[in-house]
Amino acid sequence: RRVLFRSPHYGKKIANVESLFLANSHRRGNAGTRLMRHIEAWVKQEQCVAVLYNARAGTRLERLLNAFSRYKRTNSVFLWSAS
Repeated sequence: RRVLFRSPHYGKKIANVESLFLANSHRRGNAGTRLMRHIEAWVKQEQCVAVLYNARAGTRLERLLNAFSRYKRTNSVFLWSAS
């Protein structure tokens, strides 16, 4: 799956993180934050200007992203289901 792309909206190379999963045994402490820092270091190395993190509403990841000022909410995603 392609995670690095040139955004048609910004004309710059950005990364997209659709999901982050941690094993239950790693969900305490700062393992999630460390994982995100590694992703961000890799993205810089790949000469991307930004990372788009996708977080399901009401999850720990959404709360984490809202808690830090370095992350900015930019979009909302809406799901329509045929069932």
